[in-house]
Amino acid sequence: MKIIAAILNLAINSYYTRKLINFSIIKQLSCLRVIIVHSLIMGVVAYGVQAIIPASSLIKLLCRISAGIFYYLLASFLFMKEEAVFILTIIKNKK
Repeated sequence: MKIIAAILNLAINSYYTRKLINFSIIKQLSCLRVIIVHSLIMGVVAYGVQAIIPASSLIKLLCRISAGIFYYLLASFLFMKEEAVFILTIIKNKK
């Protein structure tokens, strides 16, 4: 049931986004493609770290989180430079 609600929500939001700013669902998904790919790779990296480290559950969890954050930040600055700079600018302006 949640999947149907999510698809319906996506359709409604996409309709109005297309009407208001002429940004279709295809363009929206195209913009998210790079982010989704990097998120999947980050998951694989975090899982791989967990498989390598023979330690307690808490240490594995902290290592997985650290590896995921490290990969995502590195990938953001290497492949999504414009978005990363934009986010840093927003963070700096809030201070």
